[in-house]
Amino acid sequence: DEIGPLLLQLAPLLEKHVLPAHPSSVSPMHPSVRGLTEEYFPWFHDGRELSHMLDAASRLKVRLQEIHSAENIGCPVIPKAFLPFVRTHGRFSLHHLLLRDVGSADRKLELCVNGWSGLTWGPLYTDLAGLLTSIAFDAVRLPVALG
Repeated sequence: DEIGPLLLQLAPLLEKHVLPAHPSSVSPMHPSVRGLTEEYFPWFHDGRELSHMLDAASRLKVRLQEIHSAENIGCPVIPKAFLPFVRTHGRFSLHHLLLRDVGSADRKLELCVNGWSGLTWGPLYTDLAGLLTSIAFDAVRLPVALG
């Protein structure tokens, strides 16, 4: 899939969620909660002020609108960039790894992967991302309170 059109879809999302002209009463930009948002924003964002984030979002929205206008009149601004698709395992996780005894005198084990029957097409590095995520979640088991 081409990446350029996906990038241009950010402008409406910025207008709806970050820079609304008339924020809803549950929005952090609504006057009734704006003070709290400004007070707590630096605490959650390494000391950065809310006004700096809103300025950056406004500049990004304007730039995306300029790019979109140029693309609409036939002046390509965003270079063609495609996400390479390759054959992928699809469900690659730590639980699909097996150790096999190769029967040598050194007692070396060979790493094997099972579950290739679901081979499919996917973005490059899907298997690596899935495996690393699986390892992270398996290595760090956090207690969850139920009840």
